[in-house]
Amino acid sequence: MQSGLSEQKAFEISIRQIGTAETMKTEFEKVEQAKELREWKFIQAIFFAGFGLISSFIITCIILKLGTFAETSPAQRVSGLLAVAVMLVLAGVGYFGCGWFPVIRKKRTRTGVSIFGVLPVSLWWAIFFFVVLQRAELTMDRLIIAILWGFVAPFGVLAGFLIGLERVVWKKFDADSIAAGN
Repeated sequence: MQSGLSEQKAFEISIRQIGTAETMKTEFEKVEQAKELREWKFIQAIFFAGFGLISSFIITCIILKLGTFAETSPAQRVSGLLAVAVMLVLAGVGYFGCGWFPVIRKKRTRTGVSIFGVLPVSLWWAIFFFVVLQRAELTMDRLIIAILWGFVAPFGVLAGFLIGLERVVWKKFDADSIAAGN
């Protein structure tokens, strides 16, 4: 106000310099999307690191016959390695086949769908651990292989679903940004 302009005139000049409310909203949305994209890339890095560590740990235990894997037969070890391979393939199908998933732009809705997607796998795990394993009389070597097939392989389904649901949104976002020239 020290420039000698009226409040109305100063406001109009600042609107021309800064932009309209719609322009400002668009700019703030771009900043928010960039923040969410950074978060997504961080989550992806954590996902792959965690998945790699879990898989590497199980594979190392199986191959080197560590812990209870020392009691397993060669056929059981192959079965255990196949369970880990199935987990990795199922997670990879979700990641690379994300085009099958719907694009759900609202994060809150995606979170709800993700929670709903966790329920069937969680239900299976509960049934597996509290019903199937309770009634089965398994030796330790068979128990460990049953756990790999009953827990680890379905984890691949869950991981593929969750990562695919998120990835399709960011893949679409990247395509839209490239098309818009951003």
